[in-house]
Amino acid sequence: RSFWDSGTATMVVAALIMSTGALSVAMTGGRVPVFEIVMIRSAVSLMLTVSVVRAEKWTSYLGTKRLWPILAMRGFVGATSMTLYYEAIQRMPLADAITIMYSNPVLVALLAWALRGEVLSARGCVGIAVTLMGVIVVAQPPFLFGGHEWSQTRMAALLRHGKNGMQLSIVPTAWFPAFVAWCWNGLSDWGYGFATGFVMGVLAAATAAVAFFVITCIPKTEPALVVSLWFHGAAIVMSIVPLIVGYPDKVVVPGSFDCGMLCIIILSSFFGQMLLNHSFQIQNAAKGSSINCTQ
Repeated sequence: RSFWDSGTATMVVAALIMSTGALSVAMTGGRVPVFEIVMIRSAVSLMLTVSVVRAEKWTSYLGTKRLWPILAMRGFVGATSMTLYYEAIQRMPLADAITIMYSNPVLVALLAWALRGEVLSARGCVGIAVTLMGVIVVAQPPFLFGGHEWSQTRMAALLRHGKNGMQLSIVPTAWFPAFVAWCWNGLSDWGYGFATGFVMGVLAAATAAVAFFVITCIPKTEPALVVSLWFHGAAIVMSIVPLIVGYPDKVVVPGSFDCGMLCIIILSSFFGQMLLNHSFQIQNAAKGSSINCTQ
């Protein structure tokens, strides 16, 4: 069986290519705004994709018309996930961001179970539990691991006793403010950058799971490059307004080193997305997302 016909082989190579892109994003060190990276990466990747489609003389650049809604959904959800992932990479250590992002096989398995009725085995349940524990261990939120006077012991006491030392009822009005304060103080110890990076990483994982699941709903007859074209196009559209208003930072002229990193990001996006889309089209979503964790 050829490389292109193997879902496992194409996904492994896609994971390796995209991990190179993730490392390159981290290497920019926040000097290039995330939306500028997304715009440059997607614009050049889109031009490369259109060039290949044109060379192949395909009749439609956008694929089958009846599939446009699902292709657009894959594009915008996937672009959202990648943008959040890049933000997480710039706000927290690369290894932590990757670990959190690639907890998405858990979410893919749950989606397949909820929407398609795919059986979630005991081994799958154990895998879900282990993955979630791994994310918690990597993130080590202070409100779980200590480091502040509002420790777990203090919180437990607040939950057990009311304002006058009375046993709390099931009504949350007495303990909810204490819970909010506990979490807020914990986030202060965690650090704003890491905390926001963690939230963005979790959201990136969730949206990636949805995007991966959607790809499996696209027929195998739809070329992977067409799926990629929608992804790159959606990313460009999403980047326009943030770049115009200068959010989160104004556009900069990248230095020579960052230009080199951007070139790697562009190539990894073009080839990685093409292989990833094709792999998900020819194999189970949960299996594909699990292999993708080799990043």
